[in-house]
Amino acid sequence: MAGLFLVSCSRENDKMTDETLANSAKMQLPTKVTIAENKKVILKRFEYQNDNELKEIIDEGSGERIVFVYEKDFITSKIRYSQAGEELGKTNYQYNNGKLSSVIDEVVISDSGIQYKRVVTREYHYNGSEVSVNENIKYHSESYAYNLRDENFTHTYILNGENITKIHHEISKNVPGGHFYLNPNNMVVIDEEVTYDAKNSPYKNIKGFPVLAVEFCGLDEDENENTIADYLNFRWISHNPTLIQKSINLYGSGADSSEYKFQYEYKNNFPIKTKLNINNQTVITMVYKYNK
Repeated sequence: MAGLFLVSCSRENDKMTDETLANSAKMQLPTKVTIAENKKVILKRFEYQNDNELKEIIDEGSGERIVFVYEKDFITSKIRYSQAGEELGKTNYQYNNGKLSSVIDEVVISDSGIQYKRVVTREYHYNGSEVSVNENIKYHSESYAYNLRDENFTHTYILNGENITKIHHEISKNVPGGHFYLNPNNMVVIDEEVTYDAKNSPYKNIKGFPVLAVEFCGLDEDENENTIADYLNFRWISHNPTLIQKSINLYGSGADSSEYKFQYEYKNNFPIKTKLNINNQTVITMVYKYNK
């Protein structure tokens, strides 16, 4: 497991552009996150425009960047680019009555000489403090007459304000004929209960992020593209979790439980360092820098 990493960066790399400094001076916003995980260090830089609109997130190691597009107060899309400027994937967001209603995420992937497209669709439904999400993930290649992977997920979130306190995932797989396995012994069920502190999330002041809390809380198990830090990093929009109790029942084999414990160092009620322990082993350290 990864321990605490010490990172030395040049003062030049810590600087934001004059435009970013001027535009983001009104409120506290994260400008850089350093993530130490699995003996690897990742540095992500945040650039802003129009006060607190997130312009892009840049991975300073790979050169990849995620560009955000706004329409008034809402993020309508995010586009991921390689260092060379090639589009790697795009996510489109739609809203209804100020709430997230649907998401379409598309990315083209090459593996072992085969190029295929991953398409993720999510539909969101609200009933008081409960949010239900129907999600479908398809991997399709023009080289094959059938989907390489076709899975359906059902997510249920319980909200307390902007904090998601309970999460329930159900996963059922398609058989080649297109029918679903309905036997509970052929499903994966994941439950999470989350406890928070009263401090501010690093991302609390970023425009458009609060309404996307339910989107960032989705289950993404593509290990080639997402680390644990990516999975956790934007899930908490308002406050910071102190404990996540997670239970996984894999195809009716019985529940397997894990505990995610978070430790923070704060300045001005915003975290400057987060350490995550899973089952009492340190696996991630995240260090935050802000515009002020």
